[in-house]
Amino acid sequence: TATDIVGYTVTRPMTIKVLEVPYGIEFTAVDLDTAEGSSSVYSAVLTSPPSQPVTIPLSSDDTRISTIKPRSLTFAPDNWNVPQSVTIDTTNDGDSQGDRTVTISTGAPSSTDPNYQGLTGEDLPLRLTYNPPLPPSISK
Repeated sequence: TATDIVGYTVTRPMTIKVLEVPYGIEFTAVDLDTAEGSSSVYSAVLTSPPSQPVTIPLSSDDTRISTIKPRSLTFAPDNWNVPQSVTIDTTNDGDSQGDRTVTISTGAPSSTDPNYQGLTGEDLPLRLTYNPPLPPSISK
């Protein structure tokens, strides 16, 4: 039994479908294990079309040894499902601290589209494998 907004009661069986549209950001697989001095690339798309542009900030917690390009991604209603690439460049700093973890943060999206407001970002732990520098060569 169901009662509608006007107050009429329906007593026959009926099926009610709830349309659920997931709004979010989808990332391709990221190589979370990389050697110092190399790069990793991944891409992102939105899972549903926005009504307004959606900007997603990107950052690294240690900019001495890793940089992110670009620093943000912007998706519009006409390119929401076109993958945008993100490059993580790492530096071989030459110290012997061993393997380290750098956190790549995907910040909360900013948009006037209410479906993308309030979403939380995701952190990706990137393990940098220590890559010792080559010893100097000696010429005779």
